[in-house]
Amino acid sequence: MAASPTHIGREEIVEIARRPYTLRPFDYGGMSRLFCAYPHDPQDCKLAVKFLNRDLSDSSTTLIRFQRECLILNQLDHPGVPHFVSSGTLYGRNYLAYELIEGTNVLKILQHRAKTGNPLRPEIATRLFRQLLLALNYLHSLKKPVIHSDISPENLVIDSGQLRLIDFGSAFRLGAQELSSAKWRGKPSYLSPEQARNQSWDHRSDLYQAGIVFYELLSGCKWNRGHSIEDKHRLSAKPEPQDLSRIPAPQATLIERLTQLKPELRFQSAHECLKALDSLELRTDSAA
Repeated sequence: MAASPTHIGREEIVEIARRPYTLRPFDYGGMSRLFCAYPHDPQDCKLAVKFLNRDLSDSSTTLIRFQRECLILNQLDHPGVPHFVSSGTLYGRNYLAYELIEGTNVLKILQHRAKTGNPLRPEIATRLFRQLLLALNYLHSLKKPVIHSDISPENLVIDSGQLRLIDFGSAFRLGAQELSSAKWRGKPSYLSPEQARNQSWDHRSDLYQAGIVFYELLSGCKWNRGHSIEDKHRLSAKPEPQDLSRIPAPQATLIERLTQLKPELRFQSAHECLKALDSLELRTDSAA
């Protein structure tokens, strides 16, 4: 058997879903190591392969989360999320293989725009936000709703004009909250108040995070301006008022409702927010 693919620069030939691939190191994550799998057959697509870190394999909580991500991705079928390919063990390590999305990361777009002082045009930001809402509406409307819990620019990729939501490592199904309320997960700057306070959260937390992303797309500014992890966490738990004056009034109204401190004051579903967005766009078209 070949050596375990753990070293930067190492290449390993493996079989995934009964197809041969060459693994190459790609990226590190908090609890995993990500590889790119290059197919030997040009008709097959490239894959992202996530391996659970060896030092975390014995952690029951981490293993449950990893297995949960595998199960959730395997049951999803929507253009706004990655396509599941396979999961199991390779070299004695748990792995998850899914479609590699090679588009442009939204975080990089925002970083570039921040340097130039040139935020996205409102119509482009609104189109991307709509696509995010469509993905969330799908996830939240499943028979067993899926809560992503980690919506941020880093986990959004634009692929051939389609916004894709990636990294379901913090996701859970609504009702299976034994892990959701144990400790906050996700990027500290994008936590909902209930996540930052270690309270239980549901689909309305995803909508709050989507509102933050919409704000950053439109304004070119960071929502959470904390410097340390502790500062970011504190500001997520007790958000400061945001200046929405640089954002067109209709979009600012949506953001204001999406990011209400109390979940019951927010839009209660992605579908409800989509209807409000449709109304906004109809008014805009009429005015034009």
